[in-house]
Amino acid sequence: MMVPATSAAPQSGAHDKVPLLELEHLQMLFPARAAAFGGKRGHVHAVDDVSLALAEGETLGLVGESGCGKTTLARCAVRLLAPTAGKVRFRGADITSLGPRAMRPYRKHMQIVFQDPQGSLNPRKRVRQIIGAALELSAGGSGDDRLRMLLDQVGLNPEHANRFPHEFSGGQRQRIGVARALAVDPQLIVLDEPVSALDVSIQAQVVNLLDDLQDEFGLSYIFVAHDLSVVRHVSDRIAVMYLGKVVELSPAEELYRRPVHPYTLGLLGSIPIPDPVVSRSRPRQLPRGELPSPIDPPAGCRFHTRCPGATDICREVEPPLTLYPGGHEAACHHPLNVSSSDIAGAVRSPAASRSSGSVVPVPPGG
Repeated sequence: MMVPATSAAPQSGAHDKVPLLELEHLQMLFPARAAAFGGKRGHVHAVDDVSLALAEGETLGLVGESGCGKTTLARCAVRLLAPTAGKVRFRGADITSLGPRAMRPYRKHMQIVFQDPQGSLNPRKRVRQIIGAALELSAGGSGDDRLRMLLDQVGLNPEHANRFPHEFSGGQRQRIGVARALAVDPQLIVLDEPVSALDVSIQAQVVNLLDDLQDEFGLSYIFVAHDLSVVRHVSDRIAVMYLGKVVELSPAEELYRRPVHPYTLGLLGSIPIPDPVVSRSRPRQLPRGELPSPIDPPAGCRFHTRCPGATDICREVEPPLTLYPGGHEAACHHPLNVSSSDIAGAVRSPAASRSSGSVVPVPPGG
């Protein structure tokens, strides 16, 4: 067994009430430069006013098209990027503005497994050195016994410790990345597209490995992916992002059974189904057109330029994130798959935008 995580960072005495991680109105803007003269030309709105909370032992899936901001949000959550605005709290402690030295007690509790298993490992170092560097920072210290234990936990053999990354397959390299993250006894692991570069059979092995490790050590995951079929099997809740904003947040099975936002419905329609008869017969409402520029996002609802059901209010007023009965949240003026009683019981979500305007959702077709 791994040595239990002991936090050197401030912790709350009521861990069952305080989320492990809280993101409050997080914003991340990147300066955009014109092609000529090097002058600034606005900002890229990578993450724009996002609020989320992650409980201990929970897996939160982040899904959306490429460029929607999900990876940027995940990196801000573990302070690999310093957000432009908003708050990041770990066990109730505000870590948003902490410098490198002040962040050290928190770093071991927040780890990340990167998308590219080849690029995330130093090609000039052996596995023993890659994982050993992390072991030196852990409470259990370094040592061959602990190294062998970690390799065994991720399904690798002890003799793999003396090999270089290029001597492994893609799935094996991703397992090395997982072992490196586990070496410091983390409480939160960000998984940034951890299986997107792997074969389907290897994807299943890595997903099962992550699930087993979570059960054994009580880990919390932020699982970033664009493959909704993978996210469904690993997530407790799923947040759907579009152009820097969360447009829907729901328990996993509820999201697939009853999507509320038109963009979510389009994403679900893009999931391939092996049976061609079923695939042709299912209703599909794919987003039309291209993703707008994040430098100059549309006014009102950001999805209105691609939404078949958009009306004037969608073009003028940004819909707030609304909480429906059952814990399903969505930001849409014309929500799908909701009844009149659901709309009557809907309230403004605590994670809603800071904008003061409040818009009551309209029933489908209203």
